[in-house]
Amino acid sequence: MAASTSSQSARPNILLFTPDQLRADALGCFGNTQASTPNFDNLAKRGTRFDSAWSQHSVCGPSRISIMTGWYPHTAGHRTLDNLLKPWEPNLLKYLKHAGYEVALPGNRGDVFAQDVTELSTDFCGNLVKPSWTWADINFNGNEGDLLYNAFWFGKQGNEPRIDGDESTIQTAIQWLEQRTSNKPWAMWVPLLAPHPPFMVEDPWFTLHNRDSMPEPIRPEDTTGKPEYMNELRKRYGWADLSIEDHAEITATYYGMVSRVDDQLGRLLLAIDQFGYADNTYTFCFSDHGEYLGDHGLVEKWPSGLDPCLVQNPLIVTGPKVAEGEIAHSGVEMIDLLPTCLEIAETEASHTHFGKSLLPILSDSNIEHRNAVFCEG
Repeated sequence: MAASTSSQSARPNILLFTPDQLRADALGCFGNTQASTPNFDNLAKRGTRFDSAWSQHSVCGPSRISIMTGWYPHTAGHRTLDNLLKPWEPNLLKYLKHAGYEVALPGNRGDVFAQDVTELSTDFCGNLVKPSWTWADINFNGNEGDLLYNAFWFGKQGNEPRIDGDESTIQTAIQWLEQRTSNKPWAMWVPLLAPHPPFMVEDPWFTLHNRDSMPEPIRPEDTTGKPEYMNELRKRYGWADLSIEDHAEITATYYGMVSRVDDQLGRLLLAIDQFGYADNTYTFCFSDHGEYLGDHGLVEKWPSGLDPCLVQNPLIVTGPKVAEGEIAHSGVEMIDLLPTCLEIAETEASHTHFGKSLLPILSDSNIEHRNAVFCEG
């Protein structure tokens, strides 16, 4: 049985829930009328939603490293997928561990920390529940080399829930919370893979969204002044030949992946409540970056892409001192999470960073937090 927080005066717990490649406008609480995301939407009602939160990079590793360090990607050269955080470099999890938190990183995301840094920065990492569905079990719908395959659409993956890497991460997180006996406050980072391509999901989520109701993407001819790489990508992958129906199929599958993540979020939050932690836990839901999803005739993302579909972040925060049902309109940067979490933990960073604590705007959503935000590619 989990050890619940002994008193409300104890330092709060911290949950960081991070889907990969989640567009802000793929959630109902961000205005999507076709999305099925009741748990994200309910979380937004219970806390503060940011309609102007921005990632510092449009690709996984550099963005996540910025969040973990409070650095812009150029600060220490973390601008590529292979320049990971070294043992001598700062990171949020290590700060929280040194501040007396019990730190958990369920799952096996390997695109942030260099060798041994995950173990140095956490008290627990890995899986308590092993995946029973792996990449070798993917069902390729269609023929290799056809238009949808070249747009990373693999389609339906069965008729019942799978225990893939993400599901094993969620089940591990719940089991870790249930089994812990420490009286320390805890901090948990739950980084998922979905809804990162390939676009694939099982039922009931695959057929959840009506293909005929999917929003049409921004067409290339509707914009001007876009970089040449967009033309080159459309040419190399044949994306210019994708039909509106093809894009609707991709979008509906992506929305199904998002709904599966929403279900996983709901089960994790329910466990936190059942184990007695809900009243003294700050929850931060955010992504690393977004997804083209047909906008400009593209899918996936690009390292120098700076369109809102890639860098607007679906940040939602709840917690003991967070205003409920509020929308913060001021610009914020994802590097602001580091000083926010450290202030919650009653500790400070010992390195120079560029984040600015969100706690003031979390209690008063009308505060102007920043008058400019910066993304780079």
